[in-house]
Amino acid sequence: AVLLCSCSVIKKSEEITAERPSEKTLKLYLLAQTYLLKNDLESAYFLFSQAAQTDNKCAPCFFQMSRIKEQLNDPNLAVEYSRKAYQLDPKNNWYLRLYISQLYRLNKTNEVIKVVTSHLKKYDTTEFLLETLFQIYASTVQYHRALNVLNTIKEKYPREDNYIREEVSILLQMKEYEKALRMVESYLLQNKNPEIYYLKAHIYNQMGDTIKYIQTCEDILREFGAFRDIHILLFSYYYYKNDKEKAIELLEKIITDPDLSAEAKLQIMGPLIYNPPDSSFLTYDEKTFFMKKMLDYHPENYNVLVIYADLIKRTDKDESKKYYKKALEINPSSYDLWIYTISMEIEDRRYDSALTLIDKAQERFITQPMLYYLKGYVLYKIDSLEKALKMVQNALETIIS
Repeated sequence: AVLLCSCSVIKKSEEITAERPSEKTLKLYLLAQTYLLKNDLESAYFLFSQAAQTDNKCAPCFFQMSRIKEQLNDPNLAVEYSRKAYQLDPKNNWYLRLYISQLYRLNKTNEVIKVVTSHLKKYDTTEFLLETLFQIYASTVQYHRALNVLNTIKEKYPREDNYIREEVSILLQMKEYEKALRMVESYLLQNKNPEIYYLKAHIYNQMGDTIKYIQTCEDILREFGAFRDIHILLFSYYYYKNDKEKAIELLEKIITDPDLSAEAKLQIMGPLIYNPPDSSFLTYDEKTFFMKKMLDYHPENYNVLVIYADLIKRTDKDESKKYYKKALEINPSSYDLWIYTISMEIEDRRYDSALTLIDKAQERFITQPMLYYLKGYVLYKIDSLEKALKMVQNALETIIS
């Protein structure tokens, strides 16, 4: 398969260069490919370079040499090889893409513009080239040129959203806020797209119009539910404005939203429980209430279980241990939680339960000294001194080996 694939690369070049590689070049190329598969980059590079010396028109050889040098962190030599490959076979899109991307990473934007515009004049237009040109003009503050290229893209490669995000991003950089807003509102008359509503909110934020920004965020939440980070933005706004009533109302909607992930909800609840800027914002009972609600919607989420267990530990330690143990069933690779749960059982003198947990933990963490120490301590506490000594001797042998 490797040989056939390699031959097809050479043949593709043949069709353009109209020159068949020599037998020696082909053999060296194929041998280099086998070293490439073994990830032996130095040997592969040497063989590709030998093949290129045998046939200095072997575009695939220079292409592979460029990729290898890129992986070996030699960008300047890499771009020389990709330039050579592209010059030998300018219609090969792989060579062109590699050459352009390497120039771009070297911040040679003027060269990229020169290569792309020259290529567009000689060969067929491609979406990739036009988008590259658009991005370069946009990043180098050549906004009017960027918009001209974008108009060409819209004409040749129409898209359902009419590239509105790309155009608005340029208009915002040009500080043409009203024009960007008109464009978005016109689009929203025909398409109620949450992404574009989000874009509208972003425009108001850029304009510094906080009231309309918040109103638009609320519209999105009302129309589409929790979307992207709108819920977090709104909650943060009300929280820091000290509007507890609205913040709590929004928090309950977020917690009970079945379509929102546990991770997104914890972005809000985590800091409120462990490190709140305003410790008086949520009472202990309110924190417990919201985490219990979240647990109803995400009963199998490890982080939700652990946070809820942390909360209720101060009022119901035995109940908290049930949730810690359930969390360990879901994520048994959490070493710290094993140690914490075992330590709680030892603290409560529930030695049999502690030994059971230790044995389960040791199935995963056989070389962790702390588990042997805890087991020895428990055995000592239940008057099994001989077993404790034997266990510690075995532990030392296991850990040393």
